[in-house]
Amino acid sequence: MRLDQLTVYAALALACGTTLAVGSDDTVPAAERLDDARSRLEAARAALDAAQREYDEAVAERERVQPEVDASAPSEQAPEPVSTSFWSGWDASVELGITGSDGNSESFNFRTALDAQRLTEKMETKLGLSYKYGTQNGTQNTNRFDARARNDWLFPGSRWRTFVQGSYEYDEFQAWDHRISGFGGVGYELIRPEDQAPDMSLLARAGIGGSQTIGGPNEEFRPEALLGLDYNWNIKEGQRFFVNTELFPSLDEVGDFRWITNAGYEIVLDQESNLYLKLGLEDRYDSNPGAGAKKNDIDYYVTLGWKF
Repeated sequence: MRLDQLTVYAALALACGTTLAVGSDDTVPAAERLDDARSRLEAARAALDAAQREYDEAVAERERVQPEVDASAPSEQAPEPVSTSFWSGWDASVELGITGSDGNSESFNFRTALDAQRLTEKMETKLGLSYKYGTQNGTQNTNRFDARARNDWLFPGSRWRTFVQGSYEYDEFQAWDHRISGFGGVGYELIRPEDQAPDMSLLARAGIGGSQTIGGPNEEFRPEALLGLDYNWNIKEGQRFFVNTELFPSLDEVGDFRWITNAGYEIVLDQESNLYLKLGLEDRYDSNPGAGAKKNDIDYYVTLGWKF
């Protein structure tokens, strides 16, 4: 309600109340009573007019300073939009391990690895590089490099996914020099973190593809299937156990297959710097490795890693 409306109501009430009050005294002449009521009414109107002016001035002052107040007041910031760029949202880690001995026998082993992973609502991407070098009594006996990549397309709310993956291997001490492989297929989450086991996951994968060796006596493409399991268990905060295993049965030679397994245990040494220690085992088996090569290669390693 505006002040001019209040003025009218108050003036009427005051006038009526004054008239009634003075009207009860019969000794005062009517003209005097009327003049007294009029003067009281005019005084009330003047007071209300002054109040209206003060109110209007206060409203004008508020409208003048309000933009400055709104600008200086902390405002709720809208959440930053989630970046959809392929180059954002990556978690990476680098590892390094060196072992050696000197005396009656001399040995030196060096291992380094770089891994990166990106997870979004619709996609999971994993990249990895590793290199191993070793000598025994001054003679080189290990020189291996491999690179791998896998991309999974996720379906929100479903356990199913599709994937493609590829790898490149160089090994100086195999019957071949280089091996390139590629596969595509489907995956199914047997155990998900959102199930009853929040700290555990198990993914089964199946696909088809093949591998091509370069160098050595038999340079040939080998069609293969893929059967894989990826298991992860966060034992407690700062400790993790994992097993990744892949079986590659040949599709043109019954009984021939490759089998690669990588298992490890990680423990965080310093949470502030994301420094961790990894104890691992890597087993590579080939039922037909070629002349002069062993079927099984097993690596045990201890590395110091840093996540960034």
